[in-house]
Amino acid sequence: MKSSNSGDSTEKSMGRVIDGKAIAARIRDSVARSTAELPSKPRLAIVQVGDNEASAIYVRHKLEAARDVGIETVFAHLDTSTTLDSLLGLIDGFNRSDAFNGVLVQLPLPEQVQLEPVIEALDPLKDVDGLHPLNVGRLTVRSSRAYLHPCTPWGIVHTLDTVFPKDGKTSGLRGKHVVVIGQSYIVGRPLSVMLQNEGATVTMCDRFTRDLAQVVRGCDVLV
Repeated sequence: MKSSNSGDSTEKSMGRVIDGKAIAARIRDSVARSTAELPSKPRLAIVQVGDNEASAIYVRHKLEAARDVGIETVFAHLDTSTTLDSLLGLIDGFNRSDAFNGVLVQLPLPEQVQLEPVIEALDPLKDVDGLHPLNVGRLTVRSSRAYLHPCTPWGIVHTLDTVFPKDGKTSGLRGKHVVVIGQSYIVGRPLSVMLQNEGATVTMCDRFTRDLAQVVRGCDVLV
């Protein structure tokens, strides 16, 4: 993630890479303190179907991060041949159990498992990735009711808030031109909505964008 230098026009072409590690460490410390004050530890269920190598790495990091901040975890690793009905049954069990506060299904899923019914099967109040249509809809309309945000886009906006701090209730991103490369429903699309909710002007790009270099050249922030 990059932001433009806040100096004069001769410097604006100079990019600044934002290092999120220190910001992430502060968030984890804050979450750990909050978790320690709870009467009981939260419990997260993580489900992985198949043996996608990248997914395995992501899951391992999520398990470690959760445990580091005092969140108990249960990892259900299902075989690649798992059917949609079997997965939906497992999700339903986690939804119904008061022992679990959050459920996360690691993506991508094997070809025989349709994504849409899996996302819609999640309890919106336990959908920690914020993928359920109810959570997506509330994000889009800026609902005043509680809902869960997608994690990675939330982290990106929080990181940008440290570079462009709020002035009272006004976001420091208001009026900034942000270019987002990638239109996935996990990161790019919800991120664009979050940035627009902050008052930013957002340009969405992907592999079909013509003259990407020119689009990027004039932006204040590139994600």
